Formats: sequence, C-alpha cells, structure tokens
Amino acid sequence: MPDLMTSTALAGQNTVSQFQFSGQQVAELTSTEYTLAGLAVDLSSSVGPFTKELEKAYAAVVKACRRSPRAHNLLLRGATFNDAVRELHGFVELSRLQEDQTTFAPNGMTALYDGALDAIEAVETYGRYLTAKDFFVNGIVVIVTDGAENRSRTATIRKIKEALARIARAEQLESIKTILIGIGDSSVVQAGLEQFRKDAGLDQFLWVGDATPGRLAKMAEFISKSISSASLSLGTGGPSQNLGLN
Repeated sequence: MPDLMTSTALAGQNTVSQFQFSGQQVAELTSTEYTLAGLAVDLSSSVGPFTKELEKAYAAVVKACRRSPRAHNLLLRGATFNDAVRELHGFVELSRLQEDQTTFAPNGMTALYDGALDAIEAVETYGRYLTAKDFFVNGIVVIVTDGAENRSRTATIRKIKEALARIARAEQLESIKTILIGIGDSSVVQAGLEQFRKDAGLDQFLWVGDATPGRLAKMAEFISKSISSASLSLGTGGPSQNLGLN
C-alpha cells in the first residue's frame, strides 16, 4: 500500500478511545459527499492457512469498488487486528490505492473488540471532521474474523454499543452500517459471533463458512456490493438494506 502518512494527510488523529487513524485532507478531496468505508480484517495466527486468499479478497474489494458508479464518492480505510490494531491505510480515495500491494502476515491472537471499536470510531471521528467542513457523509464498517474475542485491551461490548449510540445521537453521519463477517467451520464460533453482533448492536452478521477460494471470493463480492449500496443510500436519510451472500 502507498505511504499515506505525509504532510498533506490528516495523520495520527485520535478517536474517543485513543485509537489512531489517518485520512486525506479536505483540500485533496474531489467530491462534496462521501461514504466512509472502514474494513477491519482479522490477522490472528489462525488465518495463516488462507492468508493468500485473504490478500486476494482485499484486493478484489478495492478493485470492485473502483468500478462502482459511486467510486468517486468513496473513502476506504483498511485496518487489521490480532494482538493489536494496525492501520493498513487511512481513509483515501480509491484512485490512490493499488489493490495488488497488500501483504498480510498473520500472528498472535484475536483482539476482535478492539478491531471493531477502532473501525467504528475512525468512521465517527473522520466523519465529524468532514461534516464540519460541509461535506455530506455516511459510513459503513465491515469486520472480518475467523474467531472470537481473546485479546482486546481497550474495547468491550459495552463500549462498542455506546459508540454506535453516540454516533446516532450526534447526527453528524447521515447513517452508519455495521457488518460482522465470520469465516470457518466451527458452529461454536458461529454462535458466539452471532451473539456478539446482537450484544454490540451491529446491524448484520454473515457466516461465510469454510475459507475456500470460492467462498472468500464471494465474501469480497459481498463486501464491495455492501459498500456500493451504502454509498447509493447517501441522501436517502437511512442506511442501506442488508444484502446476502450469493
């Protein structure tokens, strides 16, 4: 991924919970309304066997979003989580991304709650910044994981739920859509993730199943379509409808 931490970037900004993110400065933006898309990917050691497929899926999301009729109204941020949360790239227009330059190195455990809260609060904080500059903004957060929480140091289910309530009260984003995606073959993990979705107040849970190349390709298609749908809903007063896995 290109280096976005430049003097022209909104770099090193802190969210409510002191997570950091970066994004483009207003002077660099080419549209007046944006959908902020935050994608958080689990890179704990258990995803090691399908690392290359995850890299291809991320690249496919970027490529597909670039073909969207709303591509010029999308700002995409990528982050990963294992023992800690790391930003791949800040909120950036798709023309600045090269989808074939993402390299994942899985290790450690699963800070799922931290990954989710980081992604939600980054959309919240950057959305507040753009709204104050007279941009019209909505958001979508997609969290991809193959396991349950076992490492977070900052976030809790309560903090995630409170963040979503805070965003709704502030009315600085027209809407925010939150999607949790599970990968694997464990019914226990599947049930646990569905419970997490309910307890945290996330909008949708999608179980992909086994991490085969075909299923991960369909997951990438689902993510890109969900992002495009969120962008198409900008101006309608509400979030986009839930989509399914084809």
